[in-house]
Amino acid sequence: MGVSGVTHRIAFEFSVSRRIGWDGEGAEELREHFKAVCNEMAHAAGVRRVNVRADLDSAALWMEVDIDAASQFDAEADAREALSAAISESGASHFGLLSEGDESRTRPNRNAWHGLRTPQWTQRSSEVVEVS
Repeated sequence: MGVSGVTHRIAFEFSVSRRIGWDGEGAEELREHFKAVCNEMAHAAGVRRVNVRADLDSAALWMEVDIDAASQFDAEADAREALSAAISESGASHFGLLSEGDESRTRPNRNAWHGLRTPQWTQRSSEVVEVS
């Protein structure tokens, strides 16, 4: 990850759910969870900038990641790997971010939430934009 080259912007859209929902105090838990994932991403190799917009009512998150890479393909792969690690490190799981084989092997790492409270990130869309 983080090969020098051109800075690319990768835009992701996610819905984040859990079995018991985000009602009541859950909204603050969701906010803290989003902050934890974004903090992990901001420190990932090759990442220059992370810009996030979240909607707590619909449990949706839009993230733009500026990352250095030799090609668009490498930039997208590096951003996906970094985001996968950030989500896992924050105690959540994800769907649609990596290949089926790689996703089947990812598990929440530390600070994992108990069963019904485990956040599940589902990728809605992604787009690669060359920025410089």
